[in-house]
Amino acid sequence: MLKRSDIYTALNATLVAMCVSLLVTFVLMKLLMGLWRPEGLVIAAIAPILIAFPVRLYIERQRSELLRMHEELQQAHRDLTYASQFDELTRIYNRSTFYRYSQDRFEEEPTLAMLLIDADNFKSINDQYGHQSGDDALSLIADAIKGAIRTTDFVGRLGGEEFCVCCPNVSPEQAQRIAERVRKAVSQIVFEPAPGVFHMLTVSIGVAQSLPDTSLADTSLDALLKRADQRMYRAKHGGRNLVVFDDEMDAISA
Repeated sequence: MLKRSDIYTALNATLVAMCVSLLVTFVLMKLLMGLWRPEGLVIAAIAPILIAFPVRLYIERQRSELLRMHEELQQAHRDLTYASQFDELTRIYNRSTFYRYSQDRFEEEPTLAMLLIDADNFKSINDQYGHQSGDDALSLIADAIKGAIRTTDFVGRLGGEEFCVCCPNVSPEQAQRIAERVRKAVSQIVFEPAPGVFHMLTVSIGVAQSLPDTSLADTSLDALLKRADQRMYRAKHGGRNLVVFDDEMDAISA
């Protein structure tokens, strides 16, 4: 669709072509004929209108269409990039992106902590209130996690109701405090799956830390995640709404 700016551009080009045509015609008539004829100048003025304006208008229309298509392609590229990296529901990293970034941090940072987080009794939300309420709960939990971690940390959804936070360059004490902030933040969510009905959300968190030159120095990210997963299940079996650290006796209850 033609824009007003395209028409203005075509008109400007036509005026320029008209002036050039008049000048060239006048010079040629003077040089070749030693005089000027009014009809020659009229033709020189009309010719650009009949030729230059529609041609320029067509060019501007095609240019405008190409620009529009280019913008659409750029937006499509941005959308595809986002979709390939982020979980559609919770708007945090998906499993593959989270693992890739965590692997990079594992290779770069001397100390790294992984917080494996699983929503407690999540199946009961879907069963009682429906899957839409379950999706709402997952979004709220993801937002609570993002608000409780540091700016240098990042979170991903591993699948279902399971999340993981990567905490680079962190001490064991810091990792414990971050995990406890996450647990408290989730437990303070006001979740209303039905009008006037409130359902408490809680999570069980397993924390594993890789420490160089100690017995907790992991040789791979998978090994670190496996330890975090084991501690998360200890939190589940310990009554849920718990944080369990590398020292299994060091658990914080609500």
